[in-house]
Amino acid sequence: MPCKRWPPGWALRLSTTISAPLTIWTAPLRQAFATRVSAFYISGEPLLSASMSRVANLVMASGKPSVGLSPDWGRAGLLMSYATDAIDGVRHAGIYAGKILHGAKPGDLPIEQASRFTFVINLKTAKALGITVPSTLLALADEVIE
Repeated sequence: MPCKRWPPGWALRLSTTISAPLTIWTAPLRQAFATRVSAFYISGEPLLSASMSRVANLVMASGKPSVGLSPDWGRAGLLMSYATDAIDGVRHAGIYAGKILHGAKPGDLPIEQASRFTFVINLKTAKALGITVPSTLLALADEVIE
């Protein structure tokens, strides 16, 4: 099927521009970081995750603490991250698939909640922000970035 072309100038008429994914987020992120918000939660939005190191640099430049949705965000420089354990989730999905392949009806299977989580604390970022992380919190972390 041939590709349909948009009419010339359509982006201008819609008051938008076509650009790389992070460019779309750069201005709103900088505006958010300039507000009186005291901390940030960075979601699992694929456009943000695809440019994780650049987004992490913007977050760190804001001088505000932040929490991310996956361990990679904590490793990339956010203060901390807390998320379900992806490997455990895949393992449970495999168990479910095995039960279905062996004849179980999907509607008869119980809904499971995640039971394993990964907590990452980035002490390098904490130090840069002037935050002292209590030893009790460090003891709970699965991974501490120093």
